[in-house]
Amino acid sequence: MGENIKVMKKLYIILTNLVFVLAISSATVLAYTNSGTYIGTFEGNDNPVQDLATVESQIEAFLGYNIDLNYYAKVDAPSTGGGTLTLTYENDNKSGTWTTTDPVSFYTVKASNSYAIYYEDPATTSGTWSTIDILNGGGRTPDLSHLSTWFLNVTVTPVPEPSTLLLSGFGLLLAAGLIKRRKC
Repeated sequence: MGENIKVMKKLYIILTNLVFVLAISSATVLAYTNSGTYIGTFEGNDNPVQDLATVESQIEAFLGYNIDLNYYAKVDAPSTGGGTLTLTYENDNKSGTWTTTDPVSFYTVKASNSYAIYYEDPATTSGTWSTIDILNGGGRTPDLSHLSTWFLNVTVTPVPEPSTLLLSGFGLLLAAGLIKRRKC
């Protein structure tokens, strides 16, 4: 009987530790979230001048159509920025929030030798960021290097409404009728 109690105590300690580890792991995973849709993680840099075409082509491959991507703002860690882009950091510098003064469609999180791209649809002025989708050479989640924001340059071409076309057509017919009447 005494042996069964010892086994039960050991089992209780093991289960208690397991529950504790799972609770800590769940809290860590919940803390690392990114707003928007994850597009992918890419090696290299996301420099708005030198790498704009690369970032644009990676987004185009995801969307399935061509875009005109424009750089909005960037904040280097550990700065909080200010002006058009502001960052907050959690205690570990691997997650936080971002805020912009104008809506952005994409943001990139740069850490270690890679960056991850996220799509905000519809465009928004705030969200959450983390480096959870980037691993360094040791297989660990690195601290943030910088966060960049991007927007789509959308040009809207007005399309005439059917009623406008109909009125224009009647106007042309009337003008043609008046010209023909004057000739007669």
